[in-house]
Amino acid sequence: MKEDLPGPQHVLSLGTRCFVARSLELMHWRRYASPFDWIYSSAQMVRHCIEDDFVSFLDATELEKAGHAWAHRSYARMLGRQVVFPHHYPLDRDREHFQRAVRRCRQVLLSEERKLFVFMHLVTSRKELANVRDVESSHGSNLREVQELFQTLQSKVAKFHLLVVYVIQGASKWSRGASELSCRQPVHITSSESSMQKLNIFEAHCQGSCTGLKFKEPHDQMLLQTLLRSAGGPLDPAADPLPDRFHMQSQRRKTRICFNLEAASAAQTGTKTVHSPQRRKRRRKVTVTKVAGVGGQKRKADVEDAKREDDDVVIVSVSTTVKPGVTSVTSGAPEVRAAPVGKPRGVLDIRVALRSLRSVPGVTRTESQPQQGKKRLWEDVESDHER
Repeated sequence: MKEDLPGPQHVLSLGTRCFVARSLELMHWRRYASPFDWIYSSAQMVRHCIEDDFVSFLDATELEKAGHAWAHRSYARMLGRQVVFPHHYPLDRDREHFQRAVRRCRQVLLSEERKLFVFMHLVTSRKELANVRDVESSHGSNLREVQELFQTLQSKVAKFHLLVVYVIQGASKWSRGASELSCRQPVHITSSESSMQKLNIFEAHCQGSCTGLKFKEPHDQMLLQTLLRSAGGPLDPAADPLPDRFHMQSQRRKTRICFNLEAASAAQTGTKTVHSPQRRKRRRKVTVTKVAGVGGQKRKADVEDAKREDDDVVIVSVSTTVKPGVTSVTSGAPEVRAAPVGKPRGVLDIRVALRSLRSVPGVTRTESQPQQGKKRLWEDVESDHER
């Protein structure tokens, strides 16, 4: 597919699964977060967000708990599923992240620079494939909904290219008419173009399956990246339109996170210690251990800083199912129980909240050495997708 116009400057994911944002990251095209990164979405939902300027998207009254994840009343009906935010806490902890992502998206939509919008929908069955192809179906990402999304963008956005890909997993095994050649090459469905506003729709027939984040067959990931490069052409993604950060969360994640136990003894005496920013940065360290045989094998855990410096919570992200009590802060102190939050048996992240030792009675020792015979598990934490 040849691109006659100069390469787009801004690249935004419109969903509908996590693998879209991850694909852009692997290509170094994702310079900042989109509101639709790492959540479930559909063409109908994206169109509604653009039409009402994300008012409903940010409406806290629409949010409700859905097990260990979060739902959105209006968009759950559009998606036909209860969970909309599987990895975030949009009502409190991650609300600031989504507010910033929306402000950024608004600026990009109003920009005169070219934009590449990437919308990929994962098709997992013959029935769903028939529904997305049928313009009369009620599927939120069928061809009719995609065309309506394109029309909405035409009325509000200048200089853009909307790339739509129906990613059909395991197509070589069950999709009708999927030849060996079609499993190696994307199938172009339709296109539309007018006044520097372009739409291209493809079907990508994958050999293997997709977890929602990763493809089990490396060839399938390469297939999507090739398609993205053909759509974007020579591309130098623009920088974040909101360069001035109003919080230091990402900077704190780039450092080794420290948490000194002397706060526990200060809490017992009723005194409050005040540290300079340099002292505070050095003392934020946590030692994390996992008991072997409970909740999976031992492995390193990425330790994220608390959202606010006054929080008594440290977030630990691990990649195996964790049961209450298997993670603890050591240093000769009594074991601190951990309560798993987020997805109960998640394949992406299980976030474990560790209660601060400030709330543990009887802790007077301040040394930070791990107990004998247990492995000290910590590592430098790189900035993640909540940029």
